[in-house]
Amino acid sequence: MGLVASSGGQIIQALYSSSFGGHSENNEWIFNSPPSQLPGTNASTYLRGIYDGDGVPPDFTNDAGIAAFWTNTQAGIFDDCVRVGNRFARWKLTLTAAQIKARLTTGRYVLISGNITGTISNVAITQRMAASARAAVAQITLTTGVSRFAAGTIFGACSAARQW
Repeated sequence: MGLVASSGGQIIQALYSSSFGGHSENNEWIFNSPPSQLPGTNASTYLRGIYDGDGVPPDFTNDAGIAAFWTNTQAGIFDDCVRVGNRFARWKLTLTAAQIKARLTTGRYVLISGNITGTISNVAITQRMAASARAAVAQITLTTGVSRFAAGTIFGACSAARQW
């Protein structure tokens, strides 16, 4: 007989990640199911984000705490480059306005007003993921309109290490 993990009488989805920058995220932000619905709606009681390090967990209650954790090296995290040689623990992705605009393809954004033909004038985070404070939803303001998008659809599947 095998041994299985369960929650509420159901066999769980046991997921693993070797690289998440020191803080994992709640399942509803990373494994959105079905993908046609907005992220943050299919919460599971057992797949909750946690701090993956030594000492006191980071303070994500304000912008200063978020910036301190995501922009500075965190020597106390378990998947750190120096600690375990994991070169994927933290990474940075820099996109130009033209590259962001090229990623605004059908199905990747919600048009709030106007259209997306203009020049990008601003990108702002409008919602953060619950556990890790990563960018979840962002808004792009163009000279001709405004659109919103799930950060992972424009910035990459793992917008984890790049905080906007």
